[in-house]
Amino acid sequence: MSAGDDLVLLATLSTTDAAALLEELEARGIAAEALTDHDARARLAGTGRALSRGGLHVFVPASDLGNAVAVHQELVLDSLPDLPEGYDPNAHDGSACPACGSALDPSAHACADCGLEFPESER
Repeated sequence: MSAGDDLVLLATLSTTDAAALLEELEARGIAAEALTDHDARARLAGTGRALSRGGLHVFVPASDLGNAVAVHQELVLDSLPDLPEGYDPNAHDGSACPACGSALDPSAHACADCGLEFPESER
């Protein structure tokens, strides 16, 4: 990716989870970049977005965000074997965190209780 690409934050993950996501995104032809806290803060400067926790911050081109979110959702759902059959992560209305059920502020970029972050396309 070149410096001129319009990159957006997809997710903040552990090193292991970020590596798996980057590998899957690459396999599907979606460019991605993982940044440390310092570099991610610099990338987000002036956008009004803040980082809620440490880890690797995965960025993708804005034009690929929808596809990248779908890939990330697939990986998350695959890692949660106890989900009820037919669970639809897109069915939540945004008023409660889909992970822990806590009430959410409409402008929240992450759950204040469990730390789940929401990609820009979900809020």
